[in-house]
Amino acid sequence: MIVLLVAGGVVLLVWLVVVAVGYRRVSQGQAMIVNRMSAEPLVTFSGALVIPILHRAEVIDLSIKRIAIARRGKRGLICADNLRADLEVVFFVRINHTVDDILRVAQMVGASRAADPQVLEELFAAKFSDAIMLVGNKFELEELFAKRDVFRDQLFAAIGQDLNGYALDDAVIEALEQTPIEELDPNNVLDAQGIRKIRSLTAGVERIQGERAGERRARVGARLQELGLLDVHIAVEVSCDVSPEREPLTLAVDGATEAVMARLPPEATASLVAAAGRGELSVANGRATFRWLEPDVDDDRLIAAARLVHAMRGDPGAYR
Repeated sequence: MIVLLVAGGVVLLVWLVVVAVGYRRVSQGQAMIVNRMSAEPLVTFSGALVIPILHRAEVIDLSIKRIAIARRGKRGLICADNLRADLEVVFFVRINHTVDDILRVAQMVGASRAADPQVLEELFAAKFSDAIMLVGNKFELEELFAKRDVFRDQLFAAIGQDLNGYALDDAVIEALEQTPIEELDPNNVLDAQGIRKIRSLTAGVERIQGERAGERRARVGARLQELGLLDVHIAVEVSCDVSPEREPLTLAVDGATEAVMARLPPEATASLVAAAGRGELSVANGRATFRWLEPDVDDDRLIAAARLVHAMRGDPGAYR
């Protein structure tokens, strides 16, 4: 009897040691596949007893992985309006959290390689790229910018649910812009149509901008005549001739600060500098120029800057 009790105690102790040593826990975002003596492997999301020699265990990563598909330049997406787009779509995939899908993926690529970026790209890059082209051809370029959610939903529909044990969690357009015209192929029929459309659109914009610029020049020209500043010429910048003896100057202007006013002649008043706005004032080679740092400048600022550069015509030694 004592012998049986001792033997039982030894067996229990050995079993407890095996359990303590052999029990393997599974981290969050993982599963473990345990191949045992039975025909069907065990899939666990928490942990299991793995007995050396009798069992073989593999951990498989179930976390979401990122696959980026970029199409740019001559490989860019041709939209419904024949304009080509440079874009990058990021797909987020994971293994389905079901026993059948986990075993399916493990048998297909191996548990250790199931989340390998290169393996995922080999599995899905071509399929996802084809889906981008198929869906993107239905959208005009402007629609891609405005209807990203619709584009995403149609991508999901085109790709479908059967991804051999994987699931598509999300898809996001991370980068989108029109392909530069110099990268288009004029010998490609669709690119040639896109080039014609771009030139037509830009010609229209340039015409409108030219008309607006002409109207502005006419208004400002009339006010310059009223002020007697007939020798001031306005283009993208305002400038006028000054004495060649005027000391060269380059000055960033952002309000009538002490540092700015200390570099200007007395004729350049603080109110004039403030009215001109943020820009750069320079004097070089007998010419004073004021350039703006932003493209949209109203008439009052044009006039103020014109008067400012005109103030630089005074005594060459009149810098403060």
